[in-house]
Amino acid sequence: MRIKPYLFLVCVVLGLRTPGEAELPPAAVQADALLRNQALTPAFAAKPEHESVVRAVRMLAKNGDSRARLALLKIADPETVETSLKQMRSHHWAQSGEAAVELGASGQPVLILALSEDLLKQESAAPANFVSGDEHFKVRPRSVLAAKAIRDIIVNAPEFNEALKAWARQLDSGADRNFELGREGIRAWWKQNQGLLRDGKYRAAHPPR
Repeated sequence: MRIKPYLFLVCVVLGLRTPGEAELPPAAVQADALLRNQALTPAFAAKPEHESVVRAVRMLAKNGDSRARLALLKIADPETVETSLKQMRSHHWAQSGEAAVELGASGQPVLILALSEDLLKQESAAPANFVSGDEHFKVRPRSVLAAKAIRDIIVNAPEFNEALKAWARQLDSGADRNFELGREGIRAWWKQNQGLLRDGKYRAAHPPR
């Protein structure tokens, strides 16, 4: 029986049996099934009997499986959220942007609260330029990455109403190259809606007035 590389890794790290020794361990099989079926939910993760499966998903996330990271962000897994925020704040030419994209793709409104401090950081919207040999890199400021992540969460979260989603979509204008106007729009939106967000009243959140 052949095993996918990432499942083999989970088996080894968790101390479970690997393919020369018999079938795949149940935790690895269930972790793979959860990700394929997009079935990881807060209710599933909260049950003690599912601890080994969730642990296997976390291990996949730590070892580069983007499906696992996104699935865990969607349920606001504290460990994964902390790691993603740390990467977004790292000012790394690749990891910062990738983390912001994944945070936005999660569509998890709870994460907006975690991103609000970054959103309000007073700084230029222009990206920083880095040179390494012949390579040139641009890194967006934390506040811009946070604004774009929040904008994407609004668009992807089913909890928000369509009027708000339509407003968020129009912020992504090609003319706003550094997302400076978009950042100001998200900041205004946050200031007017933060009370609703803290109370979990996402459907009542509205475009800035």
